[in-house]
Amino acid sequence: MGRPLTTLPRSPLQMLIEGYDTSTVRDSNPRRCLATPGRDQLTPLSSLFHTAALLRPSRCGTIVRSTSGLLKHHGTLSVAAASQPQDDIEEKLLREPLKQADFFNLQELFSLQELFDARVHLGHKKSSRHSRHRQTSQRVETVAKECGEYAHTRYWQGGLLTNAPIQYSAGVRLPDLLIFLTTFNNVFEPHLAIRDAAKMSIPTVAVVDTNSNPSLITYPIPGNDDSPSAIHLYLSLFKTTILRAKEKRRHLEALFRLQKKSARPTGAPPMPSS
Repeated sequence: MGRPLTTLPRSPLQMLIEGYDTSTVRDSNPRRCLATPGRDQLTPLSSLFHTAALLRPSRCGTIVRSTSGLLKHHGTLSVAAASQPQDDIEEKLLREPLKQADFFNLQELFSLQELFDARVHLGHKKSSRHSRHRQTSQRVETVAKECGEYAHTRYWQGGLLTNAPIQYSAGVRLPDLLIFLTTFNNVFEPHLAIRDAAKMSIPTVAVVDTNSNPSLITYPIPGNDDSPSAIHLYLSLFKTTILRAKEKRRHLEALFRLQKKSARPTGAPPMPSS
Protein backbone atom coordinates (compact mmCIF):
# COMPACT_ATOMS: atom_id res chain seq x y z
CA MET A 1 0.00 0.00 0.00
CA GLY A 2 1.37 3.40 -0.92
CA ARG A 3 1.95 6.47 1.14
CA PRO A 4 -1.18 7.88 2.83
CA LEU A 5 -2.58 10.96 1.10
CA THR A 6 -3.86 13.82 3.24
CA THR A 7 -6.78 15.63 1.62
CA LEU A 8 -10.02 17.42 2.41
CA PRO A 9 -13.17 15.48 3.45
CA ARG A 10 -14.91 13.72 0.58
CA SER A 11 -18.40 12.34 0.22
CA PRO A 12 -18.88 8.53 0.29
CA LEU A 13 -20.00 8.62 -3.37
CA GLN A 14 -16.89 10.47 -4.46
CA MET A 15 -14.65 8.14 -2.44
CA LEU A 16 -16.39 5.14 -3.96
CA ILE A 17 -15.92 6.49 -7.48
CA GLU A 18 -12.25 7.27 -6.90
CA GLY A 19 -11.62 3.82 -5.45
CA TYR A 20 -11.00 4.83 -1.84
CA ASP A 21 -11.88 2.59 1.08
CA THR A 22 -14.27 4.48 3.36
CA SER A 23 -13.51 2.12 6.26
CA THR A 24 -10.00 3.62 6.62
CA VAL A 25 -11.34 7.11 7.35
CA ARG A 26 -10.52 8.38 10.84
CA ASP A 27 -13.44 10.56 11.98
CA SER A 28 -11.33 12.07 14.79
CA ASN A 29 -9.10 13.81 12.26
CA PRO A 30 -10.83 16.60 10.29
CA ARG A 31 -8.31 16.17 7.49
CA ARG A 32 -8.93 12.56 6.62
CA CYS A 33 -6.13 10.15 5.77
CA LEU A 34 -7.14 8.02 2.81
CA ALA A 35 -5.36 5.20 1.04
CA THR A 36 -4.03 6.02 -2.43
CA PRO A 37 -5.18 3.61 -5.20
CA GLY A 38 -2.72 1.85 -7.40
CA ARG A 39 -1.31 3.47 -10.53
CA ASP A 40 -3.11 0.97 -12.79
CA GLN A 41 -6.46 2.05 -11.32
CA LEU A 42 -6.00 5.79 -11.81
CA THR A 43 -6.93 5.97 -15.50
CA PRO A 44 -10.29 4.12 -15.39
CA LEU A 45 -11.25 5.67 -12.06
CA SER A 46 -10.47 9.18 -13.29
CA SER A 47 -12.61 8.54 -16.36
CA LEU A 48 -15.44 7.27 -14.18
CA PHE A 49 -15.19 10.29 -11.89
CA HIS A 50 -15.22 12.67 -14.89
CA THR A 51 -18.36 10.98 -16.25
CA ALA A 52 -20.10 11.19 -12.89
CA ALA A 53 -19.22 14.89 -12.63
CA LEU A 54 -20.80 15.57 -16.03
CA LEU A 55 -23.96 13.72 -15.05
CA ARG A 56 -24.29 15.61 -11.78
CA PRO A 57 -27.47 17.77 -11.81
CA SER A 58 -26.93 21.49 -12.17
CA ARG A 59 -27.90 24.01 -9.52
CA CYS A 60 -30.75 26.51 -9.82
CA GLY A 61 -31.92 25.09 -13.15
CA THR A 62 -28.99 26.43 -15.14
CA ILE A 63 -28.02 24.99 -18.50
CA VAL A 64 -25.05 22.65 -18.32
CA ARG A 65 -22.99 21.70 -21.34
CA SER A 66 -19.99 19.42 -21.52
CA THR A 67 -16.78 20.55 -23.19
CA SER A 68 -17.43 18.26 -26.15
CA GLY A 69 -21.00 19.49 -26.61
CA LEU A 70 -22.51 16.01 -26.28
CA LEU A 71 -24.31 16.59 -22.99
CA LYS A 72 -26.86 19.36 -22.52
CA HIS A 73 -29.69 19.38 -20.03
CA HIS A 74 -31.71 21.90 -18.04
CA GLY A 75 -31.79 21.27 -14.31
CA THR A 76 -32.13 17.68 -13.19
CA LEU A 77 -33.02 14.83 -15.49
CA SER A 78 -36.41 14.48 -13.84
CA VAL A 79 -37.22 18.14 -14.45
CA ALA A 80 -36.20 17.81 -18.09
CA ALA A 81 -38.39 14.75 -18.53
CA ALA A 82 -41.34 16.40 -16.82
CA SER A 83 -41.08 19.58 -18.90
CA GLN A 84 -40.90 17.74 -22.24
CA PRO A 85 -44.70 17.63 -22.83
CA GLN A 86 -45.00 21.30 -21.87
CA ASP A 87 -42.18 22.18 -24.30
CA ASP A 88 -44.04 20.40 -27.11
CA ILE A 89 -47.19 22.39 -26.36
CA GLU A 90 -45.24 25.66 -26.29
CA GLU A 91 -43.70 24.88 -29.68
CA LYS A 92 -47.10 24.15 -31.21
CA LEU A 93 -48.53 27.36 -29.75
CA LEU A 94 -45.79 29.35 -31.43
CA ARG A 95 -46.13 27.66 -34.82
CA GLU A 96 -49.91 27.54 -35.13
CA PRO A 97 -50.47 31.31 -35.67
CA LEU A 98 -47.91 31.33 -38.49
CA LYS A 99 -49.98 28.89 -40.55
CA GLN A 100 -52.88 31.34 -41.04
CA ALA A 101 -52.97 34.78 -42.62
CA ASP A 102 -55.16 36.36 -39.89
CA PHE A 103 -55.04 33.99 -36.94
CA PHE A 104 -56.62 36.43 -34.46
CA ASN A 105 -59.12 37.89 -36.97
CA LEU A 106 -57.69 41.39 -36.68
CA GLN A 107 -59.15 42.75 -39.92
CA GLU A 108 -62.53 43.21 -38.26
CA LEU A 109 -61.17 45.31 -35.38
CA PHE A 110 -61.03 48.61 -37.24
CA SER A 111 -61.76 50.22 -40.57
CA LEU A 112 -60.05 52.90 -42.60
CA GLN A 113 -62.79 55.38 -41.70
CA GLU A 114 -62.19 54.81 -37.99
CA LEU A 115 -58.49 55.54 -38.45
CA PHE A 116 -59.30 58.84 -40.17
CA ASP A 117 -61.84 59.80 -37.51
CA ALA A 118 -59.27 59.14 -34.77
CA ARG A 119 -56.68 61.28 -36.63
CA VAL A 120 -54.18 58.45 -36.75
CA HIS A 121 -52.94 59.66 -40.14
CA LEU A 122 -51.82 63.08 -38.85
CA GLY A 123 -48.09 63.67 -38.48
CA HIS A 124 -46.30 65.35 -35.62
CA LYS A 125 -46.89 69.07 -35.10
CA LYS A 126 -44.93 71.38 -32.84
CA SER A 127 -47.09 72.47 -29.94
CA SER A 128 -47.12 72.97 -26.19
CA ARG A 129 -48.63 69.56 -25.38
CA HIS A 130 -47.24 67.56 -22.52
CA SER A 131 -45.35 64.53 -23.78
CA ARG A 132 -46.55 62.21 -20.98
CA HIS A 133 -50.24 62.55 -21.91
CA ARG A 134 -51.59 63.11 -18.42
CA GLN A 135 -55.09 63.30 -19.85
CA THR A 136 -54.85 59.64 -20.92
CA SER A 137 -52.76 58.22 -18.04
CA GLN A 138 -55.76 57.00 -16.09
CA ARG A 139 -57.22 55.33 -19.18
CA VAL A 140 -53.93 53.51 -19.80
CA GLU A 141 -53.88 52.14 -16.25
CA THR A 142 -57.52 51.06 -16.50
CA VAL A 143 -56.95 49.17 -19.76
CA ALA A 144 -53.86 47.43 -18.38
CA LYS A 145 -55.82 46.32 -15.31
CA GLU A 146 -58.65 44.98 -17.49
CA CYS A 147 -56.11 42.94 -19.47
CA GLY A 148 -54.47 41.58 -16.33
CA GLU A 149 -51.21 43.36 -17.11
CA TYR A 150 -49.19 46.28 -15.71
CA ALA A 151 -48.86 49.94 -16.67
CA HIS A 152 -46.26 52.63 -16.01
CA THR A 153 -47.53 56.16 -16.68
CA ARG A 154 -45.21 58.12 -14.39
CA TYR A 155 -41.67 59.33 -14.87
CA TRP A 156 -39.42 56.46 -15.98
CA GLN A 157 -36.36 56.08 -13.80
CA GLY A 158 -33.27 54.84 -15.58
CA GLY A 159 -32.13 51.34 -14.67
CA LEU A 160 -35.54 49.80 -13.98
CA LEU A 161 -34.76 47.12 -16.58
CA THR A 162 -30.97 47.08 -16.80
CA ASN A 163 -30.44 47.28 -13.03
CA ALA A 164 -33.47 45.27 -11.89
CA PRO A 165 -31.66 42.92 -9.42
CA ILE A 166 -30.45 45.93 -7.42
CA GLN A 167 -33.56 48.08 -7.86
CA TYR A 168 -35.84 45.28 -6.65
CA SER A 169 -34.33 41.96 -5.57
CA ALA A 170 -32.75 38.86 -7.03
CA GLY A 171 -35.02 36.68 -9.14
CA VAL A 172 -37.32 39.45 -10.38
CA ARG A 173 -38.74 38.53 -13.79
CA LEU A 174 -38.45 41.16 -16.51
CA PRO A 175 -41.46 41.81 -18.78
CA ASP A 176 -41.88 39.66 -21.89
CA LEU A 177 -43.10 42.62 -23.97
CA LEU A 178 -43.31 46.41 -23.66
CA ILE A 179 -45.97 48.52 -25.40
CA PHE A 180 -45.35 52.25 -25.89
CA LEU A 181 -48.01 54.76 -26.88
CA THR A 182 -45.27 57.33 -27.45
CA THR A 183 -41.53 57.00 -27.93
CA PHE A 184 -40.54 60.19 -26.12
CA ASN A 185 -39.86 60.64 -22.42
CA ASN A 186 -40.14 64.42 -22.75
CA VAL A 187 -40.32 66.92 -25.57
CA PHE A 188 -36.72 66.43 -26.67
CA GLU A 189 -35.42 63.04 -25.48
CA PRO A 190 -36.45 59.50 -26.56
CA HIS A 191 -37.93 57.26 -23.90
CA LEU A 192 -35.27 55.60 -21.73
CA ALA A 193 -37.22 52.35 -21.56
CA ILE A 194 -36.82 51.82 -25.33
CA ARG A 195 -33.05 51.90 -25.05
CA ASP A 196 -33.04 49.74 -21.91
CA ALA A 197 -35.39 47.19 -23.49
CA ALA A 198 -33.08 46.93 -26.50
CA LYS A 199 -30.13 46.30 -24.18
CA MET A 200 -32.03 43.55 -22.34
CA SER A 201 -33.41 41.99 -25.59
CA ILE A 202 -37.03 42.66 -24.57
CA PRO A 203 -39.41 42.97 -27.58
CA THR A 204 -41.17 46.32 -27.92
CA VAL A 205 -44.33 47.51 -29.68
CA ALA A 206 -44.57 51.28 -30.12
CA VAL A 207 -46.65 53.88 -31.93
CA VAL A 208 -44.09 55.75 -34.05
CA ASP A 209 -44.83 59.32 -35.14
CA THR A 210 -43.03 61.27 -37.86
CA ASN A 211 -40.57 62.71 -35.33
CA SER A 212 -39.65 59.32 -33.82
CA ASN A 213 -36.70 57.03 -34.49
CA PRO A 214 -37.98 53.44 -34.97
CA SER A 215 -34.55 51.80 -35.17
CA LEU A 216 -34.74 50.32 -31.64
CA ILE A 217 -38.41 49.31 -31.84
CA THR A 218 -39.09 45.64 -32.53
CA TYR A 219 -42.60 46.17 -33.94
CA PRO A 220 -43.15 49.84 -34.92
CA ILE A 221 -46.70 51.05 -35.67
CA PRO A 222 -46.79 54.24 -37.80
CA GLY A 223 -49.36 56.63 -36.39
CA ASN A 224 -50.14 59.84 -34.57
CA ASP A 225 -49.16 59.72 -30.89
CA ASP A 226 -50.40 63.21 -29.91
CA SER A 227 -54.18 63.22 -30.35
CA PRO A 228 -56.23 61.81 -27.42
CA SER A 229 -58.68 60.27 -29.90
CA ALA A 230 -55.85 58.29 -31.49
CA ILE A 231 -54.58 57.19 -28.07
CA HIS A 232 -58.04 55.91 -27.11
CA LEU A 233 -58.24 53.96 -30.38
CA TYR A 234 -54.83 52.38 -29.77
CA LEU A 235 -55.85 51.38 -26.25
CA SER A 236 -59.05 49.79 -27.51
CA LEU A 237 -57.18 47.82 -30.18
CA PHE A 238 -54.45 46.69 -27.79
CA LYS A 239 -57.02 45.57 -25.23
CA THR A 240 -59.03 43.56 -27.76
CA THR A 241 -55.91 41.96 -29.24
CA ILE A 242 -54.43 40.98 -25.86
CA LEU A 243 -57.68 39.47 -24.58
CA ARG A 244 -58.20 37.55 -27.83
CA ALA A 245 -54.65 36.23 -27.79
CA LYS A 246 -54.97 35.03 -24.19
CA GLU A 247 -58.28 33.32 -24.92
CA LYS A 248 -56.85 31.71 -28.05
CA ARG A 249 -53.86 30.46 -26.10
CA ARG A 250 -56.06 28.85 -23.45
CA HIS A 251 -58.12 27.08 -26.13
CA LEU A 252 -55.04 25.81 -27.95
CA GLU A 253 -53.40 24.56 -24.75
CA ALA A 254 -56.54 22.62 -23.85
CA LEU A 255 -56.79 21.23 -27.40
CA PHE A 256 -53.17 20.09 -27.56
CA ARG A 257 -53.39 18.44 -24.13
CA LEU A 258 -56.47 16.51 -25.21
CA GLN A 259 -54.75 15.43 -28.41
CA LYS A 260 -51.66 14.26 -26.53
CA LYS A 261 -53.81 12.45 -23.97
CA SER A 262 -55.80 10.63 -26.67
CA ALA A 263 -52.63 9.69 -28.55
CA ARG A 264 -51.08 8.07 -25.46
CA PRO A 265 -51.39 4.25 -25.55
CA THR A 266 -53.60 2.48 -23.03
CA GLY A 267 -51.83 1.61 -19.78
CA ALA A 268 -49.14 4.26 -20.21
CA PRO A 269 -48.31 6.39 -17.16
CA PRO A 270 -50.07 9.77 -17.04
CA MET A 271 -48.28 12.88 -18.25
CA PRO A 272 -46.75 15.05 -15.54
CA SER A 273 -48.83 18.13 -14.81
CA SER A 274 -47.36 21.43 -15.86
